[in-house]
Amino acid sequence: VTVSPAVIPFLNLYPAANGPDLGGGLAQLNYANSQPANQNYVSGKFDQQLSVNDHLMIRYTYTGANTSQAFSVPTFISDNTSRNQYLTLQETHTLSSYTINSASFGFNRSRSDLGYKATVPIDNSMFFVPDRGIMGGITFGALISQFGGGSNAQVSSIGTDGTGPIESASNIYQFEDMVTHIAGKHTLKFGGQFRRYQDNKQFVLDGAGNYTFNTLQNFLTANPANVVICPSYCDQIHDWRTSWFGFYANDNWRVNDKLTLTLGLRYEFNTMPTIVGGHYANLDPIDSTSWRVGTTSGVVDNFYPYKQGSVFAKNPTLRQFEPRIGVAYQIIPNTVLRMGGGVFHNFISLTDLQNQIPNEGPFGGLSVFIGSGGPLAFPQLPAGSVPVRELPADMLVRREPLLPTNGILRSRGQSRRI
Repeated sequence: VTVSPAVIPFLNLYPAANGPDLGGGLAQLNYANSQPANQNYVSGKFDQQLSVNDHLMIRYTYTGANTSQAFSVPTFISDNTSRNQYLTLQETHTLSSYTINSASFGFNRSRSDLGYKATVPIDNSMFFVPDRGIMGGITFGALISQFGGGSNAQVSSIGTDGTGPIESASNIYQFEDMVTHIAGKHTLKFGGQFRRYQDNKQFVLDGAGNYTFNTLQNFLTANPANVVICPSYCDQIHDWRTSWFGFYANDNWRVNDKLTLTLGLRYEFNTMPTIVGGHYANLDPIDSTSWRVGTTSGVVDNFYPYKQGSVFAKNPTLRQFEPRIGVAYQIIPNTVLRMGGGVFHNFISLTDLQNQIPNEGPFGGLSVFIGSGGPLAFPQLPAGSVPVRELPADMLVRREPLLPTNGILRSRGQSRRI
């Protein structure tokens, strides 16, 4: 097999084999995958009796960690760094012998970064998309046997993962006020809660591109089966925002020496989630014939019918009343029977939305170039091949609706050269 000059720099990224010769130009590489990890943990608490009727508590917790390991082969390393901070302030005020008010504020911040780096120099000419600043990935789709390597011989992938790098930071602001009042046999609790969620992520699927080769021979001759690249208009920054409100009332009623009843009612709702800049798109309801987008600014092509609107057709959380009941009964002096029930709701988290809504409709999608119509250029497609705004006229856009997940109908847009 005559090795293509375009492939030689990528072949040189593979370390020299040190294991058995598998035949046909394949050999085994054995190495110890060092995975160093560091973690720091700090926690502190401060209590102060401000007066006879006031008590202040402050608590702070910090955790930080970083890990690294070889990605597929030792030539590339994946780094994962996380940092979490939690701050809580609580002030308790005694209003009377029977009434106490407790107010608390909390702030949680979590950050996680995933990235890749090469342990050897990588020339810019090896970047599949020159302006992305990082080399993409090379994967092999079929077991390699045509050179006598056997059915268990397969070439390891090289380069970076299509899901990175990822930068994620979330902030949660919390406030709660609760009043506790004792009236005879009743212990009443009522109050409200507020949380503000900010989920920020910079992420793009296959932003640096990913070439797939079906066989080793295809790789050596620079004949890829396909390449997947996120177009230059893919929105990489997804900053989600939403607010949560909760109100509750609870009565702990001691009916007699043996029986205690707990009766409560909660009401919770979320504001409609949004992305800063409005770059989201969703098909909802299922029979919709167009995308509902947060903004019409930046819509990049006319293949997607669209209209401006919220993520959901209507807010699904506005009627979430949640009754609760509990019973405690003392059967004998040393035995108490407890049981309870209630209505509970789970909210669609911003993490769910983060994984499903961005890069859909007119703000995203993947460009999939198939080599069946002729050889694909490697390691870089010709200038202008990757869509910048409107898709080229000789590309077919396919709509592939997926099943609804958590009330969201997802659909992935792809472009295929035919």
